[in-house]
Amino acid sequence: MFFYPGGSESPRSQSIPWHVLFGLIVYVLALGTASLGFLEKLTFLESSAGVAKYGSEELLVNFTAIVTREYCSLAPLVLERQCL
Repeated sequence: MFFYPGGSESPRSQSIPWHVLFGLIVYVLALGTASLGFLEKLTFLESSAGVAKYGSEELLVNFTAIVTREYCSLAPLVLERQCL
């Protein structure tokens, strides 16, 4: 629809809200997958490597997960401001 050179403007303008909605849904699902990946990494570290409950590796993984989640939560806010 967007790449077809002879396409009209009305279908394009009607599909933009759906495009943004599905893009945000995929983005949130990817963020959830990343969070589950960090949780899985911690689970494997605790069970196989014998990492201490509050060891430095675990704190590093937790810090990375929190920074990733907070940084990625800014994207919908930026998109919302651009749409206003």
